[in-house]
Amino acid sequence: MYDHILAVIQTKIRMLQYVMTVHAEDEMDNDSFSIFDIEQAMFNGAITERQKDKHSGEWKYVIQGRTDHGDALAVVVKLGNTDTVIIITVYVLGVLPESDASPRASQGTCIRRCIGHYRRRR
Repeated sequence: MYDHILAVIQTKIRMLQYVMTVHAEDEMDNDSFSIFDIEQAMFNGAITERQKDKHSGEWKYVIQGRTDHGDALAVVVKLGNTDTVIIITVYVLGVLPESDASPRASQGTCIRRCIGHYRRRR
């Protein structure tokens, strides 16, 4: 249903056109995930929900996917005004059926390329 939006988000992630809120970074750390886990879930996941922000009226998208280790997680994002993806929050999901987030082609190239980018941002 939201395949086009997901493709836009994934392209921006590959091009390193994203930022994480402090809240998202805190949640990522609390759940012992790395930025690579978050990226991988967005690359192999699917948009399962669209939500309208009460205050701004902007659309947010919930992407459910898996890490390379098989952990199921959700990433809430929105498309920012500055042509970037804003990662709002991340959280652990319960058991995610295999059919809900089947892995797609590996995105290892982007993940390796992002290592330096993420370390520079922190």
